[in-house]
Amino acid sequence: FFTGYNLSMIGFQVGISGVGTQTGTLNLWLKNTSDLSYTLGPLWETTGFTLVSSIPAFTVPTSGYCLIPFVNGSTFTYTGGGVYVAWEFSNPSGSIGTSKLYPLTNSSPTSLCCLYSSPTVMGTTMTASTSRPATFFYGTELLDIVQVTNIYTTERVPASFGTPTPVTVRVFNISVAPLTFDATLTVVDSATLTVRYLETKTVTVPANSALRATFTGWTPTIQENVKVTVSTSVIPGETIIDNNTKTIPANVNNNLYSYHYSRVYINKVGFSPSGIFATKFAMNGTGLVQGANVWISNFPGNIGNTVYAVLMDSTGLILTQTPNYILSAGDLGKNVSFTFPAPYSLSNQNFLVGLAVLPGIGGQYYPLGTSDESPIRYSTFYITFSLAGGSLSAASSKHGIEAVLIAPPTVLTTAATPILDTGATLNGTVNANDRPTNVSFQYGITPAYGSTITASPSLVSGTSANPVNALLTGLIYNTIYHYRVIGTNLGGTTYGLDQSFRTGCSLPAGAAGPITGPAIVCASAPGQVYSVVPVGNAVGYVWTLPPGAVNTAGAGTNIITVTFGPLSGGVTVAGISAGTCENGASSGMVVDVKPSPAPVIGSSNTPCSGSTGNIYYTESGMTGYLWNVSAGGTIVSGQGTDALNVTWNGTGAQTVSVIYTGTNGCASQEAVHTIFVNPLPAAAGSINGTSVLCAGTNGVAYSCNPILNADFYEWTLPGGAAISSGAGTRNIIVDFGTAATGGNISVAGSNSCGNGVVSPVFNVTVNSIPATPLVEVNGAVLTSSALSGNQWYFEGTLIPGATGQSYTVSNNTGYFWCRVTVNGCSSAASNKVWVVVIGVDEQITEGISVYPSPNNGQFTVRISSNTVESWTIEVYDQYGAQHCKINDLVVNGSLEKQIDLQTAGSGLYTVAFINNSHRIIKKIIISR
Repeated sequence: FFTGYNLSMIGFQVGISGVGTQTGTLNLWLKNTSDLSYTLGPLWETTGFTLVSSIPAFTVPTSGYCLIPFVNGSTFTYTGGGVYVAWEFSNPSGSIGTSKLYPLTNSSPTSLCCLYSSPTVMGTTMTASTSRPATFFYGTELLDIVQVTNIYTTERVPASFGTPTPVTVRVFNISVAPLTFDATLTVVDSATLTVRYLETKTVTVPANSALRATFTGWTPTIQENVKVTVSTSVIPGETIIDNNTKTIPANVNNNLYSYHYSRVYINKVGFSPSGIFATKFAMNGTGLVQGANVWISNFPGNIGNTVYAVLMDSTGLILTQTPNYILSAGDLGKNVSFTFPAPYSLSNQNFLVGLAVLPGIGGQYYPLGTSDESPIRYSTFYITFSLAGGSLSAASSKHGIEAVLIAPPTVLTTAATPILDTGATLNGTVNANDRPTNVSFQYGITPAYGSTITASPSLVSGTSANPVNALLTGLIYNTIYHYRVIGTNLGGTTYGLDQSFRTGCSLPAGAAGPITGPAIVCASAPGQVYSVVPVGNAVGYVWTLPPGAVNTAGAGTNIITVTFGPLSGGVTVAGISAGTCENGASSGMVVDVKPSPAPVIGSSNTPCSGSTGNIYYTESGMTGYLWNVSAGGTIVSGQGTDALNVTWNGTGAQTVSVIYTGTNGCASQEAVHTIFVNPLPAAAGSINGTSVLCAGTNGVAYSCNPILNADFYEWTLPGGAAISSGAGTRNIIVDFGTAATGGNISVAGSNSCGNGVVSPVFNVTVNSIPATPLVEVNGAVLTSSALSGNQWYFEGTLIPGATGQSYTVSNNTGYFWCRVTVNGCSSAASNKVWVVVIGVDEQITEGISVYPSPNNGQFTVRISSNTVESWTIEVYDQYGAQHCKINDLVVNGSLEKQIDLQTAGSGLYTVAFINNSHRIIKKIIISR
């Protein structure tokens, strides 16, 4: 899958069928990871994972393929690298069966898979397993038609010997029909972004086939680091285009030759028992091969074994070799230099540099570092099983072998000064290219020279340009002399360009010749070189440039380097005379300066961390679009086009930049677009609050700690619960309805980018309120409809110990009821029942009497007391109905009170005398 790809389904194949059907809750989490050692550990932890699927009733298949769609979860975007998968199957139901189901598995290291199983407990610590399900993923279909799979070139090339350097590209047509398209090679200086080489080829690739196309030749001229890019034209209908462009780094130097610029080799090879690994190079011109740099693999078994380097011609004939070398621990994982006894001269031919591997002292070992290349390039890497060389066979990997050449000196002839009547001082510069170099000047009255004089200094070294000179005397007055500087070292002899001067008067010998250089340039494009053939007797050169143009190198010489401003205009040059002589006549040319495009980048939205589909666009109709994004982003698609699709994984300030070639052929300035990537809220922490309560409880507080980057708090409550205040904040008040059920409370932070990771669930147990009991009366016995949990009350006062289903009233006429309490939750009060205590003997008390009895409804009550007391008198019939109530009768000594119940029917009546400390019952009979 490609970076930015959305996964939508996971599955595996059943290896051994199970017996029995189980259904349960299946949750799936995924996590992008760059961890290639799989060190997550055995603890069950889904922090940082994305819940991609939650299926409450998933039936485990018993055979065949198991395909699981991502439902009830969040979108998961693959960002490259590895993916962790977490499975959780819980709350099983159904038949367990007599044998387990086994998925088809990969046998692998124990650290790759951990598991835990229990019929009752959700465990937190898992056990390492030696197998894992052979998992496969599905996603939205993408269309890939063309791929640039390989760029073949010498990635470290010496300019003196390795030119021209052809570049071969391998392109693959994945479609079912032949395809014709353009492939463009661009070589760009890494530091200045100057285009060094550009070539486009039209290729036709058969259906479902690969083809190699070779460009005519990139010719490097100066030492620099470059990027070599090959891209295809737009293929209609293709949606995967990030592989339509490939870029590799390359380096131009003066003496190193290899096929791998990074010089890091992660693989290793060896012989059993012996042989030679060889890499082929081309010598253009004449040069000396000094030795080889060989990458020794980081394999402990290499220590103590013997190798050496060889130089072979294209047939495998050994031309020279180094002494034996015993590998040590300090050689592992680095380049080791091998030097031939004497530099070997080659001219215009292919040659091979190789590593000879002698039999191991303890068996086979693997000294040579290699890197993968698939398919391997043609006619470059070889092996032979004979230490004597000879027949060569193609190798299957890139060798970490680098040829070390001896570079000739770099020389430059500069103007003679001062010029006298019969003498002059000759000048020049010499770069020895790290080899002791002898320096001299040739001179004479013709370009054939004829005389030689030793320079001062006569011997130079190092890697920088050293000024050299020579004093000539006894020359003929008013005569033109030609001269040039010469440098000679082990790498060869280099001759400077011819210069000339006139003795006596340094009047330039004629007008400056035609100017060589581009007539059409791009504004701000560096490195535009203009030159004239050296003018005799000129001690320098004066150049004029259009307004805004800057001479960046070579001022006063016949070769200058210019960066043009925005204006076109003339470029002129004239030779400068010495002394009082006038300057020479000038020559000139008109340079048309094309404007350098200034890209403008637009965007489709304000991005969020983890989001894809972030589109950045610039002007259409250009070529060579090259986009870059800062470290927090990944290019999904669009490289090489005017619109870029980016996935942002980082947060904060990020950048998107682009350069392109405009319709006028000029490279643009680099446009940089700065955006701010908003983060998702952080993971929510634990929830605080009441975990056990009764249905119908209101005003229950719950809270969580502040969540970083959260603008809103999304709470999830059990059924029947509702937030009464604080919604959207981290502190909420919840009302639980009478029908509320237990369940989980969770919270997640939310902002404009979406929700963060949900908190650990907070489980709430909601106990139901018992049904309201119904009390029935049977005489003095009260019975609740509830079998247990009863508590009896008299006139609102709890009756201690009265907790049975039944309660017998022994005294106290009045209202009785009960409540039922289960799990700490109490019901509403039952129906209230009036109980008149009439089934007991009349209490015999002195000082209280009722007479006469029987009576016709009129009777007298008499109360005697030694103290002042307040009494209440109540009269009830045998059914508990009250017929009379007299309050606040104050007795101080004795009191008689007439009571008239003429409306009462015949029967037995109870007269109750009540004060703060007594409840006295008397009986009367009314007879009519």
